[in-house]
Amino acid sequence: MVEKQLVVFVKILQELDPAGHLFETLDNSNLFLGNLSARSILQKKIYILQEVCGIQLGWSFGWARYSEGLAEQLTFYWDQKQYNKEEVEEVEELARRLNFKTEIAEALQRGKCLFAPPIGITEDNCIDLVSAIHYMSIYLYKAALLRDKDKEVWNVTKETLDKSPQLRPLLGFIGQAWERLWNCLETERLAV
Repeated sequence: MVEKQLVVFVKILQELDPAGHLFETLDNSNLFLGNLSARSILQKKIYILQEVCGIQLGWSFGWARYSEGLAEQLTFYWDQKQYNKEEVEEVEELARRLNFKTEIAEALQRGKCLFAPPIGITEDNCIDLVSAIHYMSIYLYKAALLRDKDKEVWNVTKETLDKSPQLRPLLGFIGQAWERLWNCLETERLAV
């Protein structure tokens, strides 16, 4: 019997990566697991879906929007894809047939909008910036929505850039990142 949590997890992966690029060349062992950037961006996408869009997936995240439990689930799935292909095919088929409730589908769409970068910035940088600002606002103020609180928004922005200096070249996109967050933030938790 296939666990529902695994089917939901695979459905989320299918939604985030419809072309299947994350695991596309399984013959090259550790292609995905050895690609730190791909794993990091996937972790941040799932962070955004859960923490910004409100889809309850059950992962807990720390700084760098990293979840050890999610990493373990990805490793398990990767191993199963390589060594237990028949069961994985069954799970993937169940996931393809799974239809999320309307509010979950809408939350996924909001997440995908957050992932889409504005002109002049890569998707990876966009995801990194949005997730970092959100995490820092929670960390500093215990509130994700700091709309109309210019001082707090500036403090979060400054702290984010101090803690993640690789984001400094994206300073021109910070205002857009905040607007995207404010437009997509879900205040309710949505059970899958």
